[in-house]
Amino acid sequence: MIDIVVPGRSDMYDRIVQPLAEHIQDAELRVGAPSDDADLVYYGNYGLTQAHDVPVVTLFTHREPPDHPHPGMRRLSGAWDHAVECSDKCIAMSEAFLDYLPADKTEVIYPGIHPATYGLNKLRVGVAGQEYDRNRYRKGYDLVQQLEDEHHAWLDIQRTDGTLNLAQYAFWLRRLHVYLVSSRYEGGPMAPIEALALGVPVVTSNVGFMETVNTFAANTNLINVVMYQAGDYDDLVNVLYGLYSERARFNSMFSLTRWINMHRRVFEDLL
Repeated sequence: MIDIVVPGRSDMYDRIVQPLAEHIQDAELRVGAPSDDADLVYYGNYGLTQAHDVPVVTLFTHREPPDHPHPGMRRLSGAWDHAVECSDKCIAMSEAFLDYLPADKTEVIYPGIHPATYGLNKLRVGVAGQEYDRNRYRKGYDLVQQLEDEHHAWLDIQRTDGTLNLAQYAFWLRRLHVYLVSSRYEGGPMAPIEALALGVPVVTSNVGFMETVNTFAANTNLINVVMYQAGDYDDLVNVLYGLYSERARFNSMFSLTRWINMHRRVFEDLL
């Protein structure tokens, strides 16, 4: 049996450590201390770590400075060294603390996001505005339809036609991964600057004042604009797929499945 030990008072530890007990066979969640029957003990908080006759693994999340003004935190500074000494394997959440952990028994495992809530199934791309025969070509709505027809496996085109009120529209924008300006020619589309004001990245053709917005974006980290050649469908697909791939790589690196599987391998090596 594997005992997964948590403090029992921290939402962070529940979110990153509890899934190990839920998805690893023969693992049980314990609060504060392990049972007497464990074949391996995993401490999700190094302040709890103790030596045992069975293998001990400890998660090291942060290191308190020895001169911390709070006495409890100063105690944790010493607890770090004690936990290292008691552990057969040290797990670091990042490379940030490798200078304080022994290289021969430390492994970096990045924490994982929960796929049901934060996972990427498709890239959510928003398109706003009424569509009618006269504006389809100017607005590039035929390109949007082609995207839906040919790339629905990784694209989720979300449309609104101007019927939402202001609060509903802002909520709709915030749910997007990216807002799309598909226009072939246009003076000044309003929706993309509203999206940028809410922190939503924009993919836009080089039309109207969006080139001015793009120049502004190039001089700040506050907004994100990616431009493609107006009317160039292949260029548009490449830009959107690049954004999808970046998100997919991020989700893969910080995957809950990866977090669980790498811990499972560590446990199996010690048992």
